[in-house]
Amino acid sequence: MRAKRGQVTLFIIIAIFIVAAAVFGTIYFKKIRPASVQVNVVEDYFKDCISVQIKDAAKIAEMQGGWIEPPAREEGSSYMPFSSQLNFLGLDIPYWFYVSGNNLAKEQKPSLAEIEKQMENYLESNMKSCKFDSFTEKGYVVETAGDPTASVSIKSSSIDAQVTWPMTVSFENKSTVITEHAASAKTMFGALYDDAEKIFEAEQRGLFLENYSIDVMRLYAPVDGIEISCAPKIWNQASVKQDLLQALEANIGMIKAKGSYYSVSEENKYFEFDVGKSVSENVHFLYSQNMPAKFEVWPTENGMMRFDPVGTQEGLGMLSAIGFCYVPYHFVYDISFPVLVQISSEDEIFQFPMLIVIDKSQARNSTAIEGEEVTFDVCKFKTQEIEISTYDESAKPLEAEIYYKCFSQACSLGSTKISGGKASLNALVPKCYNGVFIARADNHSDSNQQISTNIPPSSINMFLKPQHTLKIEGISSDKKAIISFSSSDYSASVYWPEQKEIMLAEGDYNVTAQLFKDSEMTLPAQSGEQCIKVPAIGIAGIFGGEKEECFEVNTPEEALTSVLFGGGNTEFYATEDELSGSSRIIFAIPEFSIPANIDDLAGLYGKLETSKIGVELI
Repeated sequence: MRAKRGQVTLFIIIAIFIVAAAVFGTIYFKKIRPASVQVNVVEDYFKDCISVQIKDAAKIAEMQGGWIEPPAREEGSSYMPFSSQLNFLGLDIPYWFYVSGNNLAKEQKPSLAEIEKQMENYLESNMKSCKFDSFTEKGYVVETAGDPTASVSIKSSSIDAQVTWPMTVSFENKSTVITEHAASAKTMFGALYDDAEKIFEAEQRGLFLENYSIDVMRLYAPVDGIEISCAPKIWNQASVKQDLLQALEANIGMIKAKGSYYSVSEENKYFEFDVGKSVSENVHFLYSQNMPAKFEVWPTENGMMRFDPVGTQEGLGMLSAIGFCYVPYHFVYDISFPVLVQISSEDEIFQFPMLIVIDKSQARNSTAIEGEEVTFDVCKFKTQEIEISTYDESAKPLEAEIYYKCFSQACSLGSTKISGGKASLNALVPKCYNGVFIARADNHSDSNQQISTNIPPSSINMFLKPQHTLKIEGISSDKKAIISFSSSDYSASVYWPEQKEIMLAEGDYNVTAQLFKDSEMTLPAQSGEQCIKVPAIGIAGIFGGEKEECFEVNTPEEALTSVLFGGGNTEFYATEDELSGSSRIIFAIPEFSIPANIDDLAGLYGKLETSKIGVELI
């Protein structure tokens, strides 16, 4: 009986414990669980806020070539007119590759680690913008301690962040502390950056954009060739530049980085370029004529590109012996312009600019990257102090930009400023033997002074001649004319009727003019023997005496559509007073009968040697 009573007692105790535990658990969870649920709601809100900040950071970095905090801006110069950032639709985007104003090749592509660090800084600076006011209105108290720190990891289709920021959430007299907050945002930033890196490395390795651009240059601009003509070949530099930049704008946009985002016809396979690894997102190459560009061409004179015919020189030897004249031409170009690369996935666009450089008609040196110097940067070593003063021809102070050219580099020294009755600039210049100071001002001819700065003078004075624009008269619009003014320190040429004005500075000029008219003349086919004397090689390969060698010359029939029929030359001195008081320049150019055959043309060249033209300022 006692044993049974003991068992009943044990059962009763166990039952009481179970009931007590159930009652305690009910009371505990009624009081604690609601608070835990609300803590989760606050934490979820905060994680969402972190995700929004991640997306904002990614968006900024995508639009600025991966940079949230761009590197310091470096301005260009008149010789290399590109800063370290491309302004595109009002947004400054750091170049991944550019050439500085001092002709230094520089690269500023951010690494993935650098981007992650800048995103961490962005999150740490913006976390406090996540407000908890709506929770306070519902009776919650959210308190944070110290400043947040963040760790970011960029993946192909997402960016993960771990934010450390102690946060106490209190609700109904219960408090919970959360220190670590993990959040993630879906974004294709990582994949877009990966494709951008592939394209950039392919360009730096193989210069495919330069090579496409050189093809465009050779198709749309005169580079080299020979044309059968007895008249000079002349191109307007401004027109050549405009045509070329238009062609670059159209053709650059056609280039495709090989991938699966497009289909291309067989005839457009030329524009498809393999970057080494297939890109996964849409890629677009953009150049606009509204972007800055450098365009220089040699030889050129006052905006005209000209080559004279062979066969019209002294004695007309070639013309009379062979029966025709020809114009060989060869132009050399320096062209630099930016290309903006845009890689997109749905509504995300990652973009970065690169500078395309064609140097002396060739692609730039692909090894001159990673911030290496293209040439020795003499401009960094300015140690010699000198005062430069600039004046016009009447010795009045004139503000001007000042450069010092040493070897192939032109160092910008600044501008002279008018103060105290003179325009001057105190500047440091590098040590250089036979360098050249250059003063440049609007509507004035450049002033150049060769000065060695290893032992420089304390000051120099530079005088700039004003240029005056004169309207050309005396030539009818149905005629073509080439008029050239040449002096010891200034020259100018015009090609009428494309150019109807000329700019002249004071000087003593040799003036030449040639008149052409649209007319047909046929150079007949010629065949015969041409003999020339060449050095004779004697015993043991020693040159001695001459011998005659002959060869057959066969030229096809050629039709000329522009024929020379007038011209001449004269000496002309223009003073500053005459130029400043005139608005027109009138030419009287002798005209002769339009040549009907090759003999007439030969006779005409003889007349032009002694023919005098009239020049008058009004």
